[in-house]
Amino acid sequence: MEGQSPEEERVPTGITGFDEMARGGFPENSINILSGRAGSGKTLFSMHYVMEGARRGENSVYVSVDDDAESVLRASRQYDLGLEKAVDKGLVRLHDYESLMERTGQGLVDFDDLTRSVDQLLQPTEAERIVIDSIAGLGIAEDSVNEMRRSMIRFIRRVRENDVTGLFVSEAWEDRETRYGVEEYIGDSMVVLGLEQMKNQLNRSINIRKMRFTDHDSSFRPIEITDNGLVVHNQGQVF
Repeated sequence: MEGQSPEEERVPTGITGFDEMARGGFPENSINILSGRAGSGKTLFSMHYVMEGARRGENSVYVSVDDDAESVLRASRQYDLGLEKAVDKGLVRLHDYESLMERTGQGLVDFDDLTRSVDQLLQPTEAERIVIDSIAGLGIAEDSVNEMRRSMIRFIRRVRENDVTGLFVSEAWEDRETRYGVEEYIGDSMVVLGLEQMKNQLNRSINIRKMRFTDHDSSFRPIEITDNGLVVHNQGQVF
C-alpha cells in the first residue's frame, strides 16, 4: 500500500497509541466504522474523538441512538475527559434518539430520516466531526439488508457533502464483525475493538482492519481502560 501523501490532512482521535497506528488519525472528510462487542469501549472511543475536536476548538455533533443524552453524560463522568463541559460550551452538540424523533416527526428513526435532517444537525454548528452511536439501531425498520445498505449509502453521501469526518459505531453480531455485514464495505476505514475473557480478566485489543488509500499499522494492539479513558499499548505489551 502506498503511504499517505504529504498534503493529506489527518483528524486525530486523541487516543494515546491509536493515532500513532493511524499515522496521525483518520483521513480528513472520511467515514470511519468502529465496531466491537458490548463492553469493548466503543462509546468511550467516540467520546475521545469528539473531545479531541473540542480541545482543538472544533465543533462536533454526537448522535446517541442507543442511550439518552443524560446516560451518555453520566457515563462520561467516569473518565477525566470533560465531555459535559464541552456540551455546555456548545463545542459538542449531543442529540439522542428522543430528540431525533421530535426533529423528524417520526415514531421510529431510520437512515432516511437521519439523511433528511443531517444538514440541520451539522450546518448550524459548522461541525467538523460527527459521531453516530450506533448505526445498528437505524437499520431496524428496513425490510432487507439490501435496502438498508442503499439507505446507509444515501446517508453517507449526505454526510460527505457537509465536509465532516465521521465516526459511525456498529457492533459485532453473531459471527460477523458488524451488525449488518455491510458496514465495512461502505466506510473508508474499519476499526475493530476486541474483547476476550481469559481466566479471570478481560483482554481488550484494537485493530485497524482497513484504511483506504493510506498507510496504517494493521497489527493487533492491547488496549486498557483507565481513569483517563482508552490507552493503546505497543504491540505485545502486557498490562
